[in-house]
Amino acid sequence: MNPLHSLKGAIETPRSKPLLGTTILLVEDSRFVCDAMRLVSVHSGARLRHADTIASATRHLRIYRPNVVIIDEGLMDGSGSDFLRELHAMQPRIDALFGTSGDMLMHHTFLGAGADGFFEKPMVNISEFQQKILSVLPQYSETGFRPVILSDENVEPNPKNYVEDLKHAYALLSDEPNMRMKGYVSQFLKSVCKSAGDRALMTSLERDEQGELMELLDKRISAPLAY
Repeated sequence: MNPLHSLKGAIETPRSKPLLGTTILLVEDSRFVCDAMRLVSVHSGARLRHADTIASATRHLRIYRPNVVIIDEGLMDGSGSDFLRELHAMQPRIDALFGTSGDMLMHHTFLGAGADGFFEKPMVNISEFQQKILSVLPQYSETGFRPVILSDENVEPNPKNYVEDLKHAYALLSDEPNMRMKGYVSQFLKSVCKSAGDRALMTSLERDEQGELMELLDKRISAPLAY
């Protein structure tokens, strides 16, 4: 049974959606991870905006001010923790800044850059998502008020988005990338593989054999439900 099915009968009130009225900017390049974040946001009442690069996020922030920014570490155009450090120094500061990565060790890097918290991928639990954000938003952390969190369910991102991530990585690797781009693609794949629970592809990444990796990516893209 899809765990989200049990949410359909929930009463849609501010009590059941404690982040109602909250706007979140997610800076993330994985469609699969974005879909998971979209689902936990929707079931929490938050509005999610998305940027897949630092440049895109910067353009977003010139137009509107979100309550929360969640930033992935490995982005195509730079380091997420460096970008978060810049946002932390801005005045007035955004209410809540979070880092996210498939590598739990990045937790310390983001906190050192000024983050209020950290999401380890995959982020699929609705209650955990809500509690981390509510614990640092000023309107709740300063008053001690806590809305009732009604759901401890996990979301299930669409596997088609994982395949799209693999297509993106395959295309970049097929284009004779330089060392910097190879490093980006390796980090990108490790993150999305962990989020999707794809152990075979993760093992191939650890062996660092390009031919084997490309063959496995091709199989995943051609027959995405076979693993």
